[in-house]
Amino acid sequence: MTTCLVLGGKGFIGSHIVNALFTEGYNVKVFDKSMDKKFPEKVECIYGDFFNFKEWESALKDVDFIFHNICTTIPKSSNEDIIYDIETNVIGNVRFLQEVVKSETEKFIFSSSGGTIYGEPHVLPIPESHPTNPISSYGISKLAFEKYLNFFNNEYGLDFISLRYSNVFGEGQNPKGMVGAVIIFLELLRERKPITIYGNGNSVRDYIYIDDVIKANLLTACKKSKHKIFNVGTSIGTSVETLIETIFRITHKQTEVFFTGKRSGDVSTNILDISLIKREFDWDPKVNLEDGILKIWTYMQNDINPI
Repeated sequence: MTTCLVLGGKGFIGSHIVNALFTEGYNVKVFDKSMDKKFPEKVECIYGDFFNFKEWESALKDVDFIFHNICTTIPKSSNEDIIYDIETNVIGNVRFLQEVVKSETEKFIFSSSGGTIYGEPHVLPIPESHPTNPISSYGISKLAFEKYLNFFNNEYGLDFISLRYSNVFGEGQNPKGMVGAVIIFLELLRERKPITIYGNGNSVRDYIYIDDVIKANLLTACKKSKHKIFNVGTSIGTSVETLIETIFRITHKQTEVFFTGKRSGDVSTNILDISLIKREFDWDPKVNLEDGILKIWTYMQNDINPI
């Protein structure tokens, strides 16, 4: 039976991957520094420090697929401590790859960032062939690791897929975190607190629901393609202002909205071209923004902690 290792399995995307793999009948290992998620008993949970190479041996034993979802920064924090970003998300990851190629791993699936790798777009929607000029250290680190994945593919034959996500949202996302506009706005609305917008509200993002992201992970892991890098989004842009209006309309609630200065590392517009993954894997996003917001809001109203 195929065995999958999910790095960062207690996180938002990682935990959804774990549950989906288990449901599909795979053997699943989870590697994370702690576990505050409840997984089925047959899921093997390995607690450890990803940046301590001595703890990788048991995690990598008899693994066919690796889903890599560990990242130590977000765009804002990466710019505030560039050295830490490089040491952990580039050097730390490359050290791990050196151990991966010693194992019998068949495929490595990397959670990359279509929202930051391209920088300010020259064309919309943004194809994978678009120039990569990230304006955050976070985006630079993601891009650098993609380059190393390509190097390890050429040098050692490590098969890989890099999935460049747009703005992922869904149940299980941390509403108290620093990323995830949809869940953060919904939580502030539920708590009757004001929403703060960075910039003028005109920045545009491509919001992709978590179930569609997980489907992309499973499809690209199991099927072959000569391409290694894929955008995962909807090709639909929504301004922050429109997002808030949509949330107010769906929830039938409102709160105050304040505007503040633009954050470092934020691009003005990001909409991904997803024609390549559609063509190669017959993948298509099924949940639109409005339905996704309604799903999360219903989930939150049932007194289920979204963390």
